[in-house]
Amino acid sequence: MPIGRVKLALMSFLLIFALLLLPQGSAQPPNDPFSVIIAAQWPREKVGSDLPVNVTITNTSTKRITIIDTRRFCDYDVDIRDGAGDVPPTDKWRQKTKCEGVEISGRRIIRELKPNESYSDLLILKQWYEVDHPGKYQVQIGRKIPDQLGKGWVKSNMITLTVTE
Repeated sequence: MPIGRVKLALMSFLLIFALLLLPQGSAQPPNDPFSVIIAAQWPREKVGSDLPVNVTITNTSTKRITIIDTRRFCDYDVDIRDGAGDVPPTDKWRQKTKCEGVEISGRRIIRELKPNESYSDLLILKQWYEVDHPGKYQVQIGRKIPDQLGKGWVKSNMITLTVTE
């Protein structure tokens, strides 16, 4: 192989390598209109306890936002994982709950939040999952973004609950 071709191949390789090292485009995801922060009422609970978690929703946008609270099972998505990463069984009553369709009865609280304004809700995790074994559980909660504010879910911080005998 002639020396010119070797230099060309080496230069091509170095150029491609240098391009790979450049930072990729930093496309920022759109900012969520609110944040979800969770805190366990008691980080240590006994098996069979309610496992109450406080959820704080804060308007992080620069405009007023409206959030309508209906059924907690439909407004929130609760993710619980044990130390092995497994999800506990879903509560039997929760399995029967459907979130599709038109609500004509039940809870309907309209919350209008100014920028940086918050409100809190209390979730009883026992109503979502059967946490019936001692151990450490990772919990993260999501809140559905209202249609008028976008799509998807806003995820909370992750907390650890310890369940004892």
